[in-house]
Amino acid sequence: MNTNITKLRLAIVFLIGMVIFFGLNTITLGEVVDYQVDATQPANLPTPQPTISSETQRALEHIASTRGIPLEQLEVGNQHQRDYPSLGKSYWAVVAIDLRTADSIYVLVDLSDGSIIDDPSTIEQAERQARFDRYGKLEPALFDLLQTIGPEVTLQVGIWIIGTPEHTQEQLFEMLADQYPEARVALDQTGSPFDVGDLNLINEMCQTYFSMMADDTAEIVQPVVDYLQGRGYPVSIIPGIPMIPAELPKDIILDLAQRPDVGAINLDEYQTIPSTYP
Repeated sequence: MNTNITKLRLAIVFLIGMVIFFGLNTITLGEVVDYQVDATQPANLPTPQPTISSETQRALEHIASTRGIPLEQLEVGNQHQRDYPSLGKSYWAVVAIDLRTADSIYVLVDLSDGSIIDDPSTIEQAERQARFDRYGKLEPALFDLLQTIGPEVTLQVGIWIIGTPEHTQEQLFEMLADQYPEARVALDQTGSPFDVGDLNLINEMCQTYFSMMADDTAEIVQPVVDYLQGRGYPVSIIPGIPMIPAELPKDIILDLAQRPDVGAINLDEYQTIPSTYP
């Protein structure tokens, strides 16, 4: 089953932007010792340099050795700790920049033994698998709570649906271009129908696009809606988002978790996309 398209559309609607955290270092006046300022000359303060941890240094030396890059040509773009609770492991993540090519190189340093993982995606996949093996499609908080409540208790949950929409993104772009001549020109020139330069037109086109997405999403979630309504549980859908908020008892939640068209269930519909979602 192809869920990539569904996720891409969800990302367009649900995730407007991304926040990338970089470790920034600052320099305070207390750290500038014996620095004399000539008021007649432009200030020339030293540029603060990021603190290099031993794990980061180890990662840089590894990258330089394995990729044949001079160490002095590597710059630290990001460094931070990443914890993988389902694996019981912690790593030091390092993003290095090759100053010759501007390419970024991402590695993990195992904080338990110092070994270096050249392909962090293998750890990410292992964490997802370990989490699924333990919790299934349930978020950990929901899984733990279900162990303590009785059958009469109901919980507010968000049910994330997986499925293949009727139209691909390319087909939706074509449908949009058929309605807007400016979108046709933009699509042919740049590959995106939204590169039209008119903010009012872009806003109108976005509303049309989201409406088409919502129609596709409604078809995907309808079988679960029918299942819940058939058992007397009122539900509503969020246009364009393959998630159904509902207040349900334990047995229905566990039953939903066995359905192939349910990707994940989290405790509160206001949470972000759960990590168990495909």
